Amino acid sequence: MYLSAEKEKEFKQRVNKLFKGNKITEKKYRYFMLESLVGEDAEKILGDWKTRNLNDTRYIAKFLVKYFNDNLYFAREKGDDKRPVVYAVKGAITSSLRRQWLNKETWGRYDKGELKKITYFDHAVDAIVIANCLPAYVIIAAENHKLRDIYYSAGKIKTEEYRKSLDNCVDTLMKYYGMSPAVSRKLLEKVKETPSLLKNIRFEVEYRVRDYELMKYFFNYDTKVGEDTLDQIFRNDLYKIYDHQFADSIEMPIVSIKPERKYSGQMVKDNFLKKRVANSENKYVKTIDKNNDAVLDNSYYYCVEVYRTRSGNIDLQGIKYTDLVNKNKKLYLKPCYKYPENYYKYIMYLFKGDYLRIKGPKSTRLGFYKAVNNINQNSIKITRYNSKYTRAFEKNQQQ
Repeated sequence: MYLSAEKEKEFKQRVNKLFKGNKITEKKYRYFMLESLVGEDAEKILGDWKTRNLNDTRYIAKFLVKYFNDNLYFAREKGDDKRPVVYAVKGAITSSLRRQWLNKETWGRYDKGELKKITYFDHAVDAIVIANCLPAYVIIAAENHKLRDIYYSAGKIKTEEYRKSLDNCVDTLMKYYGMSPAVSRKLLEKVKETPSLLKNIRFEVEYRVRDYELMKYFFNYDTKVGEDTLDQIFRNDLYKIYDHQFADSIEMPIVSIKPERKYSGQMVKDNFLKKRVANSENKYVKTIDKNNDAVLDNSYYYCVEVYRTRSGNIDLQGIKYTDLVNKNKKLYLKPCYKYPENYYKYIMYLFKGDYLRIKGPKSTRLGFYKAVNNINQNSIKITRYNSKYTRAFEKNQQQ
């Protein structure tokens, strides 16, 4: 439990009372009574976690909104005492505004399920959309959904329920936000796109939230197009919406493609190998069943682990894709994995794009981790400012 002894006792009593009164299910009871989120018991109970449990985020959001409003002081103008300062935005509203505001061929597409499989940037895009949701716009977007449902449910007729809901919303916008009834009615009934805080949100998201992989994915650039060319395209697009001085201060995001998407590797097409030949240093044979084997390339690293040796020095080891096993949608080292003989203590994992500051005897080197140069010599490549230029250095210095 992550509570003091007294609070833990009160919490357990409250949960037991809810469970005995059939207010919560047995599964939720087990979730609440977990002593820790790690360990065998936690893994067993949380292993069957379902998507529907994410509905709990609604209660979390509601709690946090109330907590911030009750405990933080905000500067208010005269007459603004009834206007909410902290508010939650429903996922349906975020999705609706994302599709309204952003390019329907990229981030504004109706179903972004494919994007969620390959990039983490979808979370950043949702955050940008939410940041552009002023309270009045959230009310307008929600009321649009409600009015549309009433309208179509009644056979495309504006019923008394429709008009009453519309009038109440117009009154609310006038009372709390000073929005004129004429503007409110136009936004609620005639304008298909809810206003955003940023006028150029579509272009700003389009030109800034992308990296090399997404540029190729969105715009079908040839895979042979170099990073220098993509850098220039990225910069030229920024010049379209910003002055050059500000545009030159913007750098392309470093990481977006999910590494686990590459876990499966590439399929073997033409080169059939004998099993004894395949079991070489750079090949790994995975037996699926009798007479059914898959040959995997064993020459690529999933990540690099920085660890401390028994003598107190810092060393590197490469963790290959074939060293990992997928369990409950998480990656674990295989039970047969052998650590280096001098291994003492884990320090950190390095993934492409991680920012490094390495202190040497005479200088400090800064950059983003890009790839392994020579794992046997503790040598990696770093890149600055997301450019194609790389340099290698030995990471045998004090960190």
